Formats: sequence, structure tokens, C-alpha cells
Amino acid sequence: MVIYLQNIFRFFLALFVQLLVINWVDFGSASPYIYPLFYVIFIILLPLSTPRPLLIFLAFLQGIIIDAFMSTGGLHASSLLTLALLRPSILRFLAPREDIDINRPFNSKYIGFRRFVTYLSLCILIQHFWFFSVEFFKFSELHIIIWKTLTNSFFTLLLILIYDFVSQK
Repeated sequence: MVIYLQNIFRFFLALFVQLLVINWVDFGSASPYIYPLFYVIFIILLPLSTPRPLLIFLAFLQGIIIDAFMSTGGLHASSLLTLALLRPSILRFLAPREDIDINRPFNSKYIGFRRFVTYLSLCILIQHFWFFSVEFFKFSELHIIIWKTLTNSFFTLLLILIYDFVSQK
């Protein structure tokens, strides 16, 4: 029961932080290049025992809510769905099933900091690359897509690591 409440809290926290904090922060002249997508934390940190159809539904629900508030026409939903579809493969690649108990909380304390950061980095890079590729949708803008993917992935990773550190205290 506690794990469900934690995930419901994380769902609303991700929406709140993205829609009411990050979207209203002015980074000055760096604003076009700094746009952390903190809301990915919900999909990334869902329990490993989450059934795939539920994972896809929750990714779509969260993405469509963000799209509705930001008038982005499915951009966030498509990038979260891409992440939700690839997440099981990323987990299989990084952590064989017998190595992880699917009923334990998925955080740096349980699986180790290095593996956790690798998992976060891969998930964030994939989601951000899809997001900015669909946003620009031009091969001639590949350098901007890569630059925005890397810079925003760094800031998103930093925010999620801060959340992970604070939530374990």
C-alpha cells in the first residue's frame, strides 16, 4: 500500500514541479538551452513489477496532461511513451532479472549509485533525444537536437539525483 502512495505522490510531484516551477523559471540568456524535463522521474522510478500495459497507460496519461497544460500537441506524450516502451529493455541490459528484487524500491541506495546513474542517463537521453527530434523534426537541425539533448539531460539528471538524495533521508 505504501508503494502505491509513494508513486501517486511522485506522479503529482512530477507534474507540479514541471508545470508550476520549472516552466516558470527564467534562466536568462540560457533559457533556450536549459529546459529540464523533470516529469520523466515518474516513469523512470516506477516499480519494476509494474505491468507493461499499465506503464504505457501511465506514461500516456502523464504526457497528455503536460501536453494539455503546455499546448504542445502530443510532444510530451510521445516522448514518455517512447521511454515507457524502451524502459524494460534498458533494465534488462543494465540489470539481469535475478540480480534485482522487483518488490524493493528502485533507487541509488538499493541498486548502487553507478548503476542507478547509468540507468537514469540512458533513460533521460533517450527521452530527451526523442522529444527534441520531434520538436525540431529536421535533419538539418541535428546539431541543435544533440546540444539540447545533452544540456537538458544533464540538468534533468541533476534534479533527479537531488530528489533521490533527499527522498532517502
